[in-house]
Amino acid sequence: MSSAAQIHALIESHAAGSFADSTTLVDAGVVSLSIFRMIAELRPDPGAELDIQGLAHVHTVADLKRWLGAIAGASAQLGRAS
Repeated sequence: MSSAAQIHALIESHAAGSFADSTTLVDAGVVSLSIFRMIAELRPDPGAELDIQGLAHVHTVADLKRWLGAIAGASAQLGRAS
């Protein structure tokens, strides 16, 4: 499972500017392609289901951290179940 610090670093590596948790994704320079790249880095199983509807509610860096954290947690649980 990815830690909060790892997820923060992942977002930082894809953001075009500095940010705080309250920063909107637009202001942080996080674009949709960047989000899909982050997903690819977090999900070792490309066939696993993804809560894409949840992405519609992601507007700030804090929202993205929670959403990516849930993805990372689901991937870890799938890995243990195999």
